[in-house]
Amino acid sequence: MKKNLILALVVILVLSGVLLLGNIIIIGEKVATLFPYADYVFYGIIVALIFFFLILPFLKVFFAPQMPALNEEEVNQLSEKEIYNLGITLARNNYYIANPEKRKEHTNELKDFFDRHYGEKDASIQQVASELEKRYHSLNEQIHTEALTAFVITGLSQNGKLDFITLLIINFRLVKKVVYASGFRPTHKQLIWIYYNVLGSALLTSLSDDMLEDIDLTPLTQNIKVPGFVITSFFDGLISALLTLRIGYITKYYILKGSKGYNRTTARRYGLKNARKEILSIAKQGKDILKEKMTGLMVNTTE
Repeated sequence: MKKNLILALVVILVLSGVLLLGNIIIIGEKVATLFPYADYVFYGIIVALIFFFLILPFLKVFFAPQMPALNEEEVNQLSEKEIYNLGITLARNNYYIANPEKRKEHTNELKDFFDRHYGEKDASIQQVASELEKRYHSLNEQIHTEALTAFVITGLSQNGKLDFITLLIINFRLVKKVVYASGFRPTHKQLIWIYYNVLGSALLTSLSDDMLEDIDLTPLTQNIKVPGFVITSFFDGLISALLTLRIGYITKYYILKGSKGYNRTTARRYGLKNARKEILSIAKQGKDILKEKMTGLMVNTTE
């Protein structure tokens, strides 16, 4: 099973690398015709973007602190010293608070609380449970926001190659945000599986976009007075959002379960189950945003 996972990961990495490199070269050749050395400028910008949007988020996640488990049941089994150390770790990693000043203030408040209540197991557990609950809520918000972003951007792009790059960036950022919001990362073994899903989802989005382009939607749209390209945009966005939700909730599952939660089948089911629950809300919001953006584009075009 382990060999199969590694082999599948290598295949996905190679395919993703080839597709990404191919797209970059195609665009670079077009840019080269604009002015001398334009292609070098373009490749330099691409390298910088890959570093900041793919490599840097990965490194931040990889070197974040690992949590054995992030649920109240596990916390109850910890010793007084372990609970104190957990509380201090929570205090130092509270990036779910966006405002830096409020984050620093909350860090100091938590440190002060756990210092004053060292040895008081019940009080410390209640504080840890309260802090964890805030983070769980924040995780859902982060996942929802990135899925909506994926829906709108891929829905508007109408370009499989661009969708591949876009979804890679969005999902790398999503994993980083979920890890930062919780304060902890999954195990490295779990991270490999998560990024495997990220790459696979980006490839699937690119392929699905190309397949939708080849389908004639005229028979479907002639009786409902909706342009075919609008339906295509909606389905592009829907697929991207569903895959992004799935990745977000798989990451959340591993954070909640900690090192004991390496069960890929259960993680997949958890991710898909929660993605299905959330997708209707994303579709409703995304539909309105797509409609507004497309209307604006049409108005600007006619002018």
